Amino acid sequence: MEGKHTMSFRFLHTGDWQLGMTRHFFSEGVQERFAQSRFDAIRELGRIAKEEDCQFMVVCGDVFGSNLVDRKTVLRAIEALNARRARG
Repeated sequence: MEGKHTMSFRFLHTGDWQLGMTRHFFSEGVQERFAQSRFDAIRELGRIAKEEDCQFMVVCGDVFGSNLVDRKTVLRAIEALNARRARG
């Protein structure tokens, strides 16, 4: 197949983060640790994507637990996503 060029790329696929979802059966302290672990996981996904030389990350499903997520949760999500950029 002369004259044909192929392009390849790597990406990381993830989904259903459900950020900001409240687990009513958790106490307040446990709920916060659970929420923090999800933001930590986003940072870890960024680290893995960089380590594996991914050009981008695809996030499918529900990023947030509802359409009425609070501003703090959105800002924490943006901060976690930007952590990959900050590290270069």
